[in-house]
Amino acid sequence: MKKSSFILILLFTIFYSFNVYATDTVVSMNKYNEEKFMFIEDSFDNENKKDGFITGGYILREVIEQDNQEFNDYQAIVVKYDSNNKIAWRYIYGSTKEDYLDYLSYSYNSEGTIDGYLLVVKPTANIGEEVSNESLFIKLSLDGKKVLEKNLNINKDITINKIIPSYNGEGIVDGYITIGNNNDNSYLIKLDRDLNVIFEKEVYKDIYTDINYNDIELVYKDNSLIGYVVLKELVTGDDKHLQLVRFNINGEEETVIADDLDKYESCKLAESTDGFILYGATNDVKLSKGDVSYYLINYNSNNENNWEIFGDTPLDKNKVVKLLPLKDNGLKEYLLLYSNNVDKSTEVIKVALDGTIKNKVKKIYDEYYTIEDFSLSNNIIYLVGQINCPKDDTCEYDSNSLFLISDEEKVIEVKDNDSRNILIITCIFVALIAGTIVIRKKKVVKKKK
Repeated sequence: MKKSSFILILLFTIFYSFNVYATDTVVSMNKYNEEKFMFIEDSFDNENKKDGFITGGYILREVIEQDNQEFNDYQAIVVKYDSNNKIAWRYIYGSTKEDYLDYLSYSYNSEGTIDGYLLVVKPTANIGEEVSNESLFIKLSLDGKKVLEKNLNINKDITINKIIPSYNGEGIVDGYITIGNNNDNSYLIKLDRDLNVIFEKEVYKDIYTDINYNDIELVYKDNSLIGYVVLKELVTGDDKHLQLVRFNINGEEETVIADDLDKYESCKLAESTDGFILYGATNDVKLSKGDVSYYLINYNSNNENNWEIFGDTPLDKNKVVKLLPLKDNGLKEYLLLYSNNVDKSTEVIKVALDGTIKNKVKKIYDEYYTIEDFSLSNNIIYLVGQINCPKDDTCEYDSNSLFLISDEEKVIEVKDNDSRNILIITCIFVALIAGTIVIRKKKVVKKKK
């Protein structure tokens, strides 16, 4: 009897070891009418050691009735989760007009060490009040206290889309490089560590209806910063044309690297040890199911195509594709996150620096999740976004913030048919063993008689 029980437990364990979904722990604030996280970064203590995560996004604090109208009081929020995944502090920004967090990054001291968190927002006001559209920088200390509030002070109503640290020849953070737009032109702006403008490069529309800088990344050669690359969108009437443009270290446009990016469904930039990475979703692939998959292209410092990857997994084009550089005394490898459109799961794969796909490390069922960003710490993946209430269910709130901890390390891919076959074979095997045990018992009883 003990032997047969052991066999049954063993079979049960073998079958469930084929489970393709990761073990998840979901944390939500569950405090406001609507919540969504858009960013996640490592958090640090005063000794510059990692001690959790910083997440950022927005909340709907309340719906205000005024002059027979309803106004949504959206406000920007930054939340720190400690090493036990508990909320350590919150910082909320905004008055009664709609306020959002446009970007989240780090701030740095005179030695180039992280000393806080940098928020990019718009100036807030109450409903009906006039306010500038120029982006505002807010610096938080490591314990979540506001220590600085500053704008560009160039009176051009520039909306900043992205801000990333820049480095001097010794590899120490010496300030920031930003991109932004207003109603007239686009801008590449270099700031020092105190957010003072070092240079401002303005691009005029000329013959175009609009010009937008959509993304920016640093360009490296032999691990030294040599310039910047920008995704530049040219708009003429209803037509949009996307270019990949190279700038030198002084912010001067040097060359158009690629002028045919319109063939891609989406384009984003990421860093590399030599050059940079262009990635996103494309329909320029052959798939049996779906028409869009991921791509990664490594352009080296000479603007040449060093290597490229085109996926064979159908993607949900409405969900994010995100490339995460992993560092350990320098860039080590990448994690690529995307949404599988076949089984409605979020998958994460590991990519080597030479463009080799190493293995799949996560597979998370995400029917009710909208994932926006992710990070990795001690082989545990942390994902942020929003939890959406199922249509056929009643929830306290329609959408809560998502902070998901996924600690399953190994993913074994099993196709749907294979999974059913395994179940059928297992059931038959169990039935045969049970039948054999019954027959043997009957023979033993007959012998005793």
